[in-house]
Amino acid sequence: ERPRADAAYAIGVDTSTGRGSDFTVATIIDLASTAIVAVFRAKMESPRVGLQLHYLGKWYNTAKVAVERQGGYGDALIYALRDGDDMRPAYSNLYRHTKFTSGNRPISDDYGHPMGPNSRGTVLDQLKVMLRGMVFPWMPSTHMDELGTFVYASTTPSPRAQDGCNDDCVMSFALAAEMYRQFGDQPQKRRRQSKAKYSPPPTRSFD
Repeated sequence: ERPRADAAYAIGVDTSTGRGSDFTVATIIDLASTAIVAVFRAKMESPRVGLQLHYLGKWYNTAKVAVERQGGYGDALIYALRDGDDMRPAYSNLYRHTKFTSGNRPISDDYGHPMGPNSRGTVLDQLKVMLRGMVFPWMPSTHMDELGTFVYASTTPSPRAQDGCNDDCVMSFALAAEMYRQFGDQPQKRRRQSKAKYSPPPTRSFD
């Protein structure tokens, strides 16, 4: 789906080295409709992925780009987007993680989304809730295929791809769903905002 001028978007990115069997996958979500509007899936090194994601994000109205950075795989891509190069400026809308477990919810100095045991479970749970709620208008075939082989295992990390399969699309999808949770135009958010903005009418005194 081509970008709409009045729409906001986010991109969840699961990274790889560009070698082996893994792919780098970017899933672009409409933050109002929850539609998956585009998918980028490729085997290439981080500087070339950074170039593609920079202009993909700019095309989708400078979308919020959340790069998975567990294990250091996403760092090179984050640097490529954050710093730019001689031919391309820095990307201006990179995600920085909010620590929701802290009282004042501080924003991390580090760019990207961590994917440790706790945060991984959080984003996968969010994807599960949205899938069960059938909120996605349609599903890319690559994502459907990987969801069918994404299973619980007796060792960590779990759930994960079955042996011989990939879960890059699933993890990218989960990050996109997490961006919707944080930044999406959700009905419950609108209700809370409406209540917060309500103020009673001024009282009148009668002499």
